[in-house]
Amino acid sequence: MLENLDFVVKRPREDVFRGLTDMEAMARFAEDPRSPMKVSVTPVPERPKTGVGSAVTIAIQGAGQSMLMETVEWDSPTRCVRTLESPDLSAKVTFDFSDAPEGTHVRVELALEAKSFLFKMMLPVLAKRLASEKLALAEKMKDGVG
Repeated sequence: MLENLDFVVKRPREDVFRGLTDMEAMARFAEDPRSPMKVSVTPVPERPKTGVGSAVTIAIQGAGQSMLMETVEWDSPTRCVRTLESPDLSAKVTFDFSDAPEGTHVRVELALEAKSFLFKMMLPVLAKRLASEKLALAEKMKDGVG
């Protein structure tokens, strides 16, 4: 499954890059109390705080497993690529940043690959939900920059 999300943030590219690629900010974003899914994000010890090799462990309450999210590409303030691995799912999230007349254009590409039978069955439902919530997600990401 491949989904893209494009939006513009009325801030300089360096600020937007820093805001959307900061692991601690990502943790706050993921741990939003309004979210129906309870998520905890923990930095991986002995890893850099930013750049290639930085990583967090993501645990979803009730899922019974955790996932490693690792930064595999870092070209500040232009591009950040992260992978997410679990026994059930592989994901790659790519953030591309470019200048726009109003500020910074952000393109987020999410590629998901289901590994387990359960996730293969759930992927079409997740794809529909992501497609229907793209605009709300873009607004939430814009709010996280700053």
